[in-house]
Amino acid sequence: MPQIQYDIDKYRDCLKFRTSIVNSHLTKYGEKLKWKGGERIMDIGCGPADVTRHCFLPLLPHDFKMLVCADICPNMLKSARSELLGLEHVDFVQMDISKCPQINLMNGFDRIFSTFCFMYVADQKKALENVFQLLAPGGDCWISQFTIAPVVDTLFQLSETPKWRNKLKDLRKTFIFPYWDDPDPVSTAEKFMKLIGYENISVVLDKCFIQMTSEKEFEALVESLYDSCPNLSKEDKKNLLKDQTEIAKSLNLFKCDIPGETQSMKVPHQFLLIYGKKPVS
Repeated sequence: MPQIQYDIDKYRDCLKFRTSIVNSHLTKYGEKLKWKGGERIMDIGCGPADVTRHCFLPLLPHDFKMLVCADICPNMLKSARSELLGLEHVDFVQMDISKCPQINLMNGFDRIFSTFCFMYVADQKKALENVFQLLAPGGDCWISQFTIAPVVDTLFQLSETPKWRNKLKDLRKTFIFPYWDDPDPVSTAEKFMKLIGYENISVVLDKCFIQMTSEKEFEALVESLYDSCPNLSKEDKKNLLKDQTEIAKSLNLFKCDIPGETQSMKVPHQFLLIYGKKPVS
């Protein structure tokens, strides 16, 4: 799994967009998330833990036993520690979900969340197997990932142009999006889940038209990704942002600043939401 190099400050600036998506999914598809109390929870790909705080923490029972925030990136975990400073029963671990989990974590969690992470994992079956290993018997997972992201597609489109082809030639090695070209991602994911041994499986393809709040928020998100593009100079990033913003405007990816004028997005974000339970025995 590639280690995405986010500009964390800029990534935080698009929190409202990210929480809007996660809360929308929890509202529409979160009915399976029942709580008994005393749960041990993991958030895989927690990032700076701002989504953890605003979306998942409010769901937890008051007597949850443990919340572990896991991420591949040390800088993200450092930011997550700051975000959740002072909260009890919270721990942090550096982990690559594409690799076998540490033995001491296996069978250790009653519920695992993951958002905005699995789209960077090429071997989806292996990652879902690793989640299965982390779950305690009877535990479940709730995983959401982009299958198609118009925000990132603006970058993909430019990578095919003569102007940017060389500068962005390795883009898909980092921004993997394994279901991007899959004509039936639901069937693919369901097959993986069944082969691994999950039960109560639910896989949904969700299309949503959640706009970013402003051009500034769009720019913050795309700029946060530029640290993962090593061939870009400071001037390149400036010009690339300009070109991406023009495409985004044509697709209405963010709300305009013109009073009284609203325009709907022309293409949706597309997500794969995966739920499954590890059998008790």
